[in-house]
Amino acid sequence: MINNKILSGLTSITFRGLNPKKIVGLAVKAGLDGIEWGGDIHVPHGDVKTAAEVYKITIDAGLNIIAYGSYYTLGYSAENGLDFKSVLDSATALNAPAIRVWAGKIGSSEANEDYRNKIIEETKSIAKLAVEENIEIAFESHINTLTDTGESSVDLLKKINMENVKTYWQPDPSYSDDENLRKLDLIFPWVKNIHVFQWTKENFIRLPLIEGKEKWGKYFDKISTMENDVYAIMEFVKNDSPEQFLNDAEILKKMIGA
Repeated sequence: MINNKILSGLTSITFRGLNPKKIVGLAVKAGLDGIEWGGDIHVPHGDVKTAAEVYKITIDAGLNIIAYGSYYTLGYSAENGLDFKSVLDSATALNAPAIRVWAGKIGSSEANEDYRNKIIEETKSIAKLAVEENIEIAFESHINTLTDTGESSVDLLKKINMENVKTYWQPDPSYSDDENLRKLDLIFPWVKNIHVFQWTKENFIRLPLIEGKEKWGKYFDKISTMENDVYAIMEFVKNDSPEQFLNDAEILKKMIGA
């Protein structure tokens, strides 16, 4: 039974070489629902003027702001010159409903209890700031962080235990379909959005999305049973090609029934 809507989106870092107006134009041409704006180039951390301008061109084009894809890394950024307040200021000016952050710089198998506790406490701290602006915090689901496995992600989220702390999900190309589905099952109650891409298993070479149609069909069957709406956000296309992106967007929309 389908309880939610799976919406389509693009993360702006897919095209780091393009300016926001061109990215908006591509998203409109592709018929997508929204954009996740990256905090490294397109909407730099702390640059509220740019954030407000990008918000306006996105909304004026009929697109939604999906999230602020920050590069704030818990346990690292604050100690190296990036204050979370500047990230939050940009997200607020962008009118982003969520801020994507990174759960440290160490994989779960290497992290000791003190490190995990440090990440947990800092997450609670930034989530308290974000909730005042009605913004959620969502972890990037990635290798070399504490969200590299389903078990570690669940442990982290349960210990944080805050309603506005969620996580993204994305398949790990080195995992089997069943392993990726197992991680999705474990973190299912906390999933905010997903990143969509198709890479080879051995060396992470980018492929057309249609080559992953079968596996993504399995993933979307599961995702469609979520109670909340979720964005399927396109990330990284073959050869960084706008033409390939437009082709992939058509495949994505067919898979999610858009």
